[in-house]
Amino acid sequence: MKRLILRWLGGSGGDTLLYILNKQNKFYTNVSFPSTDLSDKDSTPTKGSANKEYPTFDNSRNYDAKPFIDDLKALSKRTNSFIIKQHFADDDIDRKIGQLADIVNVGFDLNFLPFVVRANLQKTETVNNRNHPEKSYLDETLRKINTKLTPEQTDALTIWNLVIHNKEIMEKFRLSTSPLMLNDFFHDPRKIENFFKAKGFALNLNAQYFRNWKKRNTNLLSSNRFQNYLKNMQFDYTDKNLDLTERYVFLALSGKKFQYLV
Repeated sequence: MKRLILRWLGGSGGDTLLYILNKQNKFYTNVSFPSTDLSDKDSTPTKGSANKEYPTFDNSRNYDAKPFIDDLKALSKRTNSFIIKQHFADDDIDRKIGQLADIVNVGFDLNFLPFVVRANLQKTETVNNRNHPEKSYLDETLRKINTKLTPEQTDALTIWNLVIHNKEIMEKFRLSTSPLMLNDFFHDPRKIENFFKAKGFALNLNAQYFRNWKKRNTNLLSSNRFQNYLKNMQFDYTDKNLDLTERYVFLALSGKKFQYLV
């Protein structure tokens, strides 16, 4: 059975992985790829594939559990080969999905949390949507405060809330122990290839597209200084040699409340 629900946090390379899988295999997916080149933001351009037969697949971020499960059941009767892009849900829905398909999360550890936050801010609509009542990571009170802040303060608050949100998802879905890790995009791509081979999908990451993606995203990796602090469990968020994202990761790991770091 080659039925996968593939999930990832924005900025952790899931679209790029799905694009390469789609180029090297034949399967149904709820994502289309309008370009064969990386975008000017060094990301893989995608768009939802609208399908009247499976309407919840086109907006699987905000779905009701039963309609999504019904669409998944209907698809399973038609094909044994699909990868559905889905955003993180909850344990109850996961149990129901797990009866129909394997749930695969693109995981990462704390070394890659700054990478994911930076990539999210650079490549997604997080910044543009930060005052949107439904799409923002900010609650109503913070959105009101946000409108009165300087641009620098607004950026700091956005980074902080994205760090907290991603950290919570990491912990809730145990992303640091996932068998499919963003870390291996850079450190051991063969592990990723073998993972999908075991699921019945061919994957060769020795492809020019993937090499280009890695080269153009290396600048988002955590600094050596951050990694050394983390290794020694020293969360020095006051160190101005770290960038703001790394400092807010350490502020969160220190268990502190939000403060403007200057």
